[in-house]
Amino acid sequence: MTHICSAERRVLLYLDHDMVFIPINIRETHWYLAVIHARNMEIQVLDSLGTSQDRKDLTDSIKGLQRQIDMISQRKELKDHRWP
Repeated sequence: MTHICSAERRVLLYLDHDMVFIPINIRETHWYLAVIHARNMEIQVLDSLGTSQDRKDLTDSIKGLQRQIDMISQRKELKDHRWP
């Protein structure tokens, strides 16, 4: 059996909740909110700037968050977890 590190354990604790709210700051000038819906297995972004601007920073943050969730969920010990 593989050991689950503390970072992975933290992610699992977050995914045990129906919704997780993660405030994210961009270049110390703008905040947006990432909402993880564990039951629906989706990430939603609440951003007052909308999609009218080039949002590479936002896209990169969300992709990184999704990558972390995917990496954790692929571990053998986590197959019974709600996140696919």
